[in-house]
Amino acid sequence: MRCSKFAVVIGVVSLVACGKPPAPAEPTEAPTLPAPEAGESYTQSIGAMSDHDVDEAFKQLYPEVEDCLSKGADRMEGLSGTFTLAMRIRPDGSVKWAYFRASTLGDRAAERCVLKAASRRTWPKPVGGEGEADHTFSAESHVDVAKWEERQLRGVMTSIRRTVRQCIREAPGRYQATLYIGRDGEVVSAGLAPPNPEAEAQSDCVAERLRTLKFGPQPKLTKVSFVVQ
Repeated sequence: MRCSKFAVVIGVVSLVACGKPPAPAEPTEAPTLPAPEAGESYTQSIGAMSDHDVDEAFKQLYPEVEDCLSKGADRMEGLSGTFTLAMRIRPDGSVKWAYFRASTLGDRAAERCVLKAASRRTWPKPVGGEGEADHTFSAESHVDVAKWEERQLRGVMTSIRRTVRQCIREAPGRYQATLYIGRDGEVVSAGLAPPNPEAEAQSDCVAERLRTLKFGPQPKLTKVSFVVQ
């Protein structure tokens, strides 16, 4: 898994290097963007892709990812999580498909925003066939959010599966879901990482259905990630 080498504060959300604790920081109005380190931004598959060119392409995408997360944080201050963007690149540099291989971001609108930004770009042309690229980002929030373990949903997993059953019927598999639950027990936001790129459309349906779930009152904003299939 490749991790972002950036550390940029976006309002109350910070993008930090995956696997490293975020350093305390105050919000800044004009964050600067350091370049990613060569060889750390992508994974090659099938067609060869230039290390330098792919690094530059992700650098150019990064401000759009910032914008997507900033808008998400405006909707919900506790937005945070780690997400891996995976893409298949055609020989002409266009995106054949893009999806989140993994995500604990928990905001489908922000996820779609990042996917749209990546898909409309022209990427370095693979040599020898189609290429694959992936990049992992980690977003940290300075807002205090309670976190549940997946096991705490055992008592309601049957109900959750029933709620999303119709959505995933056409594209079965393991969907990684993340929810934010408000003080009133309502689901404030939901995000998904589908089992494969073909199931990306079903992720919208699953997220919408998960938003209808109701839990008991919470002492503060609560986040939980789990697998549904």
